Amino acid sequence: MDEQVARDAREFRVYARTGGWAFALKVARSVRPGGETAGETAKVSAKRFADLAGCSPERVMRYYK
Repeated sequence: MDEQVARDAREFRVYARTGGWAFALKVARSVRPGGETAGETAKVSAKRFADLAGCSPERVMRYYK
């Protein structure tokens, strides 16, 4: 697991309820969109990021969008 992704997920977990552009940035740089295959980047799926952050993939994707 890329340390930046893990750090972003931990920070996202702590602050997910407060909202804001900073969280969208963390998701955008750590979550790969559906068309991107694993291994091309250090990014993870929305589901994996959500698991690390302790929230739902739907919530992660709201920030991604």
